[in-house]
Amino acid sequence: MWISSAVTSSGVPIEVSIVNSRRAVGLQIVLDLVIACSLGLGWLAQDARKRGLTAWPYFVATPFVGSMSLLAYVRRGFVRQS
Repeated sequence: MWISSAVTSSGVPIEVSIVNSRRAVGLQIVLDLVIACSLGLGWLAQDARKRGLTAWPYFVATPFVGSMSLLAYVRRGFVRQS
């Protein structure tokens, strides 16, 4: 935990406190991963529909293994093309 002082535009000092900055960093990382995986799943749904592939196993796996399920789908797509 760290505390610092700041001064407003009127010259009145205020206390700025960030409680447990590690928690804030962890929250940012989790939110970034959730956003990235959500965008990836949106792409996956469109691509699977276009190719006639099943998408639901990847949607189920993503909350547990994260982007690894998206990578598995991409690999599956490349293997099918070969």
